[in-house]
Order: sequence, then structure tokens, then C-alpha cells
Amino acid sequence: MWIPKILVGLLSASSQVTMTSKPSYPKHQLFKLNDGNTIPSPAFGCGSALFGKEATDAVLLAIENGYLHIDNSRVYGNEKSVGVALSKTDVEREKLYITSKYDALDGASVEEEFNKTISELGVEYLDLYLIHFPRAADNGGGIAKVWKSFEQLKRDGRARSIGVSNYDHDQLKELLSLAEIKPAVNQIRYHAYNALANAPVLALSQKHGIITEAYSSLTPITKTPGGPADKVGETIAIELSKRYGQEVTVGQTILDWLRSTGVVAVTTSSKDYRLREQLAVFQDDFPLLTAEEAKSYELAGPGWAPKTK
Repeated sequence: MWIPKILVGLLSASSQVTMTSKPSYPKHQLFKLNDGNTIPSPAFGCGSALFGKEATDAVLLAIENGYLHIDNSRVYGNEKSVGVALSKTDVEREKLYITSKYDALDGASVEEEFNKTISELGVEYLDLYLIHFPRAADNGGGIAKVWKSFEQLKRDGRARSIGVSNYDHDQLKELLSLAEIKPAVNQIRYHAYNALANAPVLALSQKHGIITEAYSSLTPITKTPGGPADKVGETIAIELSKRYGQEVTVGQTILDWLRSTGVVAVTTSSKDYRLREQLAVFQDDFPLLTAEEAKSYELAGPGWAPKTK
């Protein structure tokens, strides 16, 4: 089977990803960023099912089950309720990792929107601040202007790490050409059916030490069941169950694919058992996928699209 050279490089390099563990984020896998900081995986996402909804109970449930990385955005419309959860939890601020994103809502500048975000979240700083979409930079006055403001937040210590979201290869390359401080993270929609299409941006990120963070990775089982990735996941789940000594679900194999290839996971759930199931993947005793197993996920999608009625 023909495998694009760029994907071969990514797969062979996956075992070289720097992964460390720190007591400040137990139950998470830590990845080293290019600015010297670390980012814990997985993150609990406050978008998708929580978009525009009151999120206090959901965030508290996630924290109670061990999630310490909370991923949010101004455009989700629930930062104030997330802030209520942060104020109610017994977990101290420095033991939480909080991400939010710039959306240039109503043409707000980076400084204006950042101040609203930390005010509603009830925090003094963010661990990670991202440009949510390229168009947010356009609406905020252009990528050069917006990124300069991001760099100032980083220098001031108000955002400990800075990055982007939904940037493709060319958009990320443009940013790198003008950045004094490289983005530390690029958060993208990433799953088995678009892995090959995203190989160029992952390769560019790897070259510059930029961590890829993935959302919607469970798409093959949540939104487009019935595709070739189903069988791949079932096969890997059987094998991992043998290695792990207990049942491994297909959903867990997908998250393990991300972990094994150096990609940070953003996921969510409103159910206790599902939150614990997802977090279990990131423990030291959970078996990693082999390079061959990871490759099988990434090669499952080309040429396939869900059937439409």
C-alpha cells in the first residue's frame, strides 16, 4: 500500500515526542511546548454540546472526575458559567490549566476580549490563549497586528502560552514568517477521515515544535458511523484489551491514537463513566498504539465519505 512520505515521517517521529509527567496535572499526559511550558492532555471542551449553554455543572463534573485542563472560547457564550465552576471547585487555580480563544466578537481588540475573558472566568491569567479562526485575526485588524498583541500578552505573563486554532498549512506558514514568538499550539479538527489531508500542517507544526491539539476526533463513531475506521477501531480495541487486561472501547482507541502520535485531545461528555473512561487512556498503564496501528487509523479515510440520504 502506498503511504505518502510526509505521513511516514510523522509516524516514525511519533515515538520521539517529548512526554513528561508532573504532579501538578495528575491523570494527564503532559507534552512539552516550544516555549518551555507543558500542556496536559486531555482537555475538557466547553464548546460542542455546551455551546451557548450554562456550563457550570458540566465543568464541575469534569473536574470532579479528574479533568484539570478546561478548554473554552469567548464565542461559546458560556465563559461566565465556566467561571462559576472555577470559583466553586476546591482545586486551586495553579493546579488547573485553562485555555480560551480570541474571536474578535463585535470587532473587539485582543486586549479588550482577553480582559472580558479573564474577568468572566474569574482568573488573572490564562495558561493558553489561541486565535480561534484565521477570520478572527482578519476581523481584529489582521494577523500581524493580532499576533503582536498575543506576543505582548505572553511577554506580560497574562497568557503563559499562545497559539492558534483551525490554521491550515499556508495560514500557519504565513504566521511563522512574521512571528517573533512562535505559536506553541495549533488546535484543529482532526480525525481518521481527515488525517491525511492534515498531514502537511502537522509536518510544519512538528518542524517548529508546535503541538497539534485535536477536537472532534471521535467523529467516526459519533457523527459518521459505518465507515472503514469502525473496523480499524474494533480490531485495535481487541488487541489493546489483551494488552491492558480489561475491555478497551473503540472510543478509547481513538484517544489513544492521538496520545500515541503526540496530539493533545480535546473531548467532552456529560456522563461520569464516560469522563472516567476517556481519562483512563492517558494513564501510564494504558498501552500505547504501535506505529502500525496508528497508521491503520490514518489510512482508513482516503476515498471514503459518509452516505447521504
